[in-house]
Amino acid sequence: MKAWVQRVTEASVTIDGENAREFIFLNHPKAFVHGMRFWRGLTSGNAGSADGAPDYSRSPFELCQGVASNCVFESTKGRAAALSAWNVGILQDSLLISCQNGDGNGAIAAQGGGMRLFQSAICRGCTFTNCTAVRGGALAIKGGTVENCTFVGNKASGEYGGGVYQDDGTLRGALIVGNTACYPVMPA
Repeated sequence: MKAWVQRVTEASVTIDGENAREFIFLNHPKAFVHGMRFWRGLTSGNAGSADGAPDYSRSPFELCQGVASNCVFESTKGRAAALSAWNVGILQDSLLISCQNGDGNGAIAAQGGGMRLFQSAICRGCTFTNCTAVRGGALAIKGGTVENCTFVGNKASGEYGGGVYQDDGTLRGALIVGNTACYPVMPA
């Protein structure tokens, strides 16, 4: 069994969302966030899109372009994953701990308690622990690449992917241990 040693140590700066707000929308190819702790972020998923429909895809930390490294995402909750990465965003050598995606509508918003990955985004060398969602307690892969990550003690309240739920993209070199998914009992 392999395990990866993360370089994350005590974060020098903590941003506390106080269970009431989001953190950052990173959207520039040279943007870089390093060594920060994002704690108690919240997304309601009710901001609404341009056509007035609820926007369930917003996460407390949005990573469209740029790099976030050696960060800690802890105790986020709401109706989306703690972090969403798409386009060419990169998350590396970070911890995602006790992140909860409580959206029970079964759509994409209910996938990935710690992170959702789309398009050509990359997640590398991260550890996900004690995260929950309907599908993919820790991570929902809708595209992009996940490599050398560890998934321990995560839970899906639905029937798919206690640690990881994958529709598309690439998953390689992962350690997936002690994750659970709830399988509904079918009537006889």
